[in-house]
Amino acid sequence: MRRRTGILAAAAIFGVSLLTVLSPSTALATESVTMWRLYNRWTGEHFYTASATERDGLIAVGWTDEGKGWTAPTSGDPVYRLYNPYVTGGDHHYTLSAVECDSLVAQGWREEGVGWYSAPAKIGVPLYRQYNPYATTGTHNYTTSSQENDHLVSVGWREEGVGWYGISDKIAGKRVVDVDQGIYQTAAITEGGELWVWGFNGHGSVGDGTLTDRHEPVRVMGDVASVSVGFDSVAALKEDGSLWTWGLSQFGELGDGTHHDYRATPVKVLDNVVSVSYGDSHAAAITEDGSLWTWGSADSGALGYKVDADQTVPRRASGITDAVSAFTGSNSTAVITSDGSLWMCGQVGPRANGAESRREEFTRILTDVASVSLGGYDHFAATKTDGSLWMWGGNDHGQVGNGTADDQTTPVNVLNNVASVSLGSFSSAAVTKDGGLFVWGSNSDGQIGGTQEYFVWPTQLMSGVSAVFLETSGYESLALKRDRSLWAWGGTPAASSPAKVLDGVTSFSSTGAITADGSLWMWGENRYGQVGDGSTTSRPAPVRVAGP
Repeated sequence: MRRRTGILAAAAIFGVSLLTVLSPSTALATESVTMWRLYNRWTGEHFYTASATERDGLIAVGWTDEGKGWTAPTSGDPVYRLYNPYVTGGDHHYTLSAVECDSLVAQGWREEGVGWYSAPAKIGVPLYRQYNPYATTGTHNYTTSSQENDHLVSVGWREEGVGWYGISDKIAGKRVVDVDQGIYQTAAITEGGELWVWGFNGHGSVGDGTLTDRHEPVRVMGDVASVSVGFDSVAALKEDGSLWTWGLSQFGELGDGTHHDYRATPVKVLDNVVSVSYGDSHAAAITEDGSLWTWGSADSGALGYKVDADQTVPRRASGITDAVSAFTGSNSTAVITSDGSLWMCGQVGPRANGAESRREEFTRILTDVASVSLGGYDHFAATKTDGSLWMWGGNDHGQVGNGTADDQTTPVNVLNNVASVSLGSFSSAAVTKDGGLFVWGSNSDGQIGGTQEYFVWPTQLMSGVSAVFLETSGYESLALKRDRSLWAWGGTPAASSPAKVLDGVTSFSSTGAITADGSLWMWGENRYGQVGDGSTTSRPAPVRVAGP
């Protein structure tokens, strides 16, 4: 039997079957749909529909509105809907089983296509199915409530297990595997590839189709491999290699052709993508063939090609054919190619040098490079494959770490045996392979510890460290120790010595940490709800992120 593929919302009103099809554009925008639950007091039938218009029509003719039943995905395993024309008032039945569907059709039931889809069991919310042996219509009931299931069974209904799975509307209870943050938004990926976003939404950057700030996580899409949050926009890379963006497109940074505009729902802008990086006003992506694509603001030359106006759609950067990783700063782009060469464009040196430190096309800076950091205002860091750390750029606070406060126009080796590095606006930090944490540069807010105004040489602050992060806006610094304890210092009010803030941490970002049980903890500025605890109260200490 040939199966239909659309999502259907239908009802039987006194024996009349109605059919409404959810448009593909809606499905692509939200990737989920609310299933409304209604009750026909004349026949005893429970009915489910994704159409608010159809729901309102049924309520107008006497059906009881029982609110939201669950949230369904717009792809996955199909749940078939069937209609029995032989009973008074009609009766609908829903099943995930194609065998059961075919059996009912053979008995005279009318197949009415795919009603909705089931989520995978490992990430889904179960819809419990019960059968009423005493009824001729409304013989089955479906509910996400285990209490309702138990009650119906206790009064004589037959329990028939799980009918299918919906999507959870709550991030609480799910394992968070990755988190990224901008100034106003937070995005997290949970196990199974579900993407959740919250915070400021005035330009649609939450991606839920509204412009209402979200103080708790909202599920935006599934099958997400990675996410990158820019200044007021978000990019998500899906498992199939498609790149989706939404939010503010002030300079064309969404890559969908818009300029001085916004998108409140995700739009696909590129295929075959393996990685993406979002800066404040531009973006860079690498595709499967090793080519680099950039778009957004053209002011600083950070796109890697000469252009007279902002680039509103992805354009391939010439000269880069074997890129393996890309990084974006506020006004620069860096690419490491397969031979270990580091190429940069845009701001590539001290701002004080003016045009001499800007490149409109990619220029090779170093060889044998393993990683690079562009977090500083105008200073840069690259770690070579041998563990040596090389730095250059603005140095008025000693942030380059070469023992002076003079700007450094070319890379200089400042430390060896380095595992990772992080740059603040005017400060720097590195973790060595033996766990030593070294800091240098500006200490205006205690961001590198102690009371000295600044350090011009790398100075050890801690031991037993596995990772470090220097914030570029709030001047708070974080270090994860090998025992999984997270430590913080600096910020407002300034704290000159590291203090432990959380245990059991496996990974962290600027103001968020994931613990071993997969829960997400956040803190800091919260005027737009970006902490995700349901409030707009700033949190000086970590609070666990909960769902709506």
